[in-house]
Amino acid sequence: MEKKSIKINFVFNTIKTIMVVIFPLISFPYISRVLGVDGVGKVQYCTSVIAYFVLFASLGIGTYSIREGVKARSDQKAFSKFLKEIFTINMITTAAAYSILILLFAAGFFQGKRDIMFVCSFSILGTTLSIDWLYQLMERYVYISIRTIILQMAALFMMFYFVRNEEDVLIYAVITVFASKGYCFLNFFQAWKYFDFKTRIRLELKKHIRPILIIFGATLSVSIYMNMDVVMLGMFCGDYQVGIYSAAVKVNVVVKNILTSISAVLMPRLIAYLAKGEHKKYKELFKQGVSLNLFFSVPSAIGLAILSRQIILLFSGRDFLPGVLTGQILAVRLVFSALDNIFYNQVLIPNGREREACIGTIAGAVANLILNAVLIPMFQAEGAAVATVISEGVVFFYFVKFTKNIISLRMIFEGTGCYIIAAVIMGCWVYGGLYVVESAVLQLFILVPTGVMIYVLAWWVMNKKVRKAKTD
Repeated sequence: MEKKSIKINFVFNTIKTIMVVIFPLISFPYISRVLGVDGVGKVQYCTSVIAYFVLFASLGIGTYSIREGVKARSDQKAFSKFLKEIFTINMITTAAAYSILILLFAAGFFQGKRDIMFVCSFSILGTTLSIDWLYQLMERYVYISIRTIILQMAALFMMFYFVRNEEDVLIYAVITVFASKGYCFLNFFQAWKYFDFKTRIRLELKKHIRPILIIFGATLSVSIYMNMDVVMLGMFCGDYQVGIYSAAVKVNVVVKNILTSISAVLMPRLIAYLAKGEHKKYKELFKQGVSLNLFFSVPSAIGLAILSRQIILLFSGRDFLPGVLTGQILAVRLVFSALDNIFYNQVLIPNGREREACIGTIAGAVANLILNAVLIPMFQAEGAAVATVISEGVVFFYFVKFTKNIISLRMIFEGTGCYIIAAVIMGCWVYGGLYVVESAVLQLFILVPTGVMIYVLAWWVMNKKVRKAKTD
């Protein structure tokens, strides 16, 4: 029953993740042509800035709540008390985030983008009211997925209907916020059934602050090297380079989010196994998560690097072709990102090692800030891409150092050779096919599915031989 539950959770969460990323993939070719590079760049810049206010309002509440809530959910009284304490903290931090934003508006910041920034700021309240962490720790992925699919479909329809010319940048921003946070009120009212309002209890907020702040440090550091590239590109190079970079990173983010969804599904169950002392089940489930991450990330990195030009042509148009090299560089980060995600969500956080997670991500953030400051003025979007890849590598180095006494590195990297060889075979097929098929659209629609089949077949053959060799 447990295995079936995890499979269902993973399938639905993957569907949700794919819908979230398909929405911009379908709409971006249209939006990039209607709004142009500068229009896309303005909205992307404002979204990236607001992301820091969302981060401040959220602190480390999401990850901390999942870890501690899983332990408390079997006791209704204790669970309700825990939820009230966490939500109270979240409302206080949200008010503080809005206070800072209002001060910046009053001081004259965001000139020329104030209306877009105002619209994007609704993401701050939406994130708090959605209480996504509650639905994740309760493993309600079917509800989350259905809700998201309906919302994304509605937003997609609105995008094509209302965004018609370059003047509709603000409408595009409104729809973008609606697509990501439009479900917040539904979530908010659905969540009340988990709160016990009949029993009056004294809330203890102080005990949660320290671990939340430590996890916040790690989350902030991750956000710096995930969003600072766009912010610093906007500061140093303007909206045009932000638009080019956004086109290059679009499909990359799709794959990255799918990989993240694997850990999101597994983390509550991994924490539950550790809380019950079921270490054997923890290691078995952990190994499955590692295998899935590497199975997808290795071929995706090679495929995106080879097909970067075709992807940008199809989804963004010729105006965005200067982003081809940027897309190829960013493809490398997929493997690092998958491994970092494994160490963070499946090892460090479930084992209560948030301090080490914070140190590793801070090292990556510092590296990212320094490298962005040096490379962006010289190489623009390509410099930002290189800074992001190296930063992910720095985080990987620290996470390996901190987890080697918790989990065997051999368990993580076992079977990696099969993924790499199969992906190289697939890459040779795709690269050779570019010289046979001329149309960029046909190249994607023919070489991607055939490449996937070749990869799966090659991996299956080699994996079978490896297993046979072990049994002999």
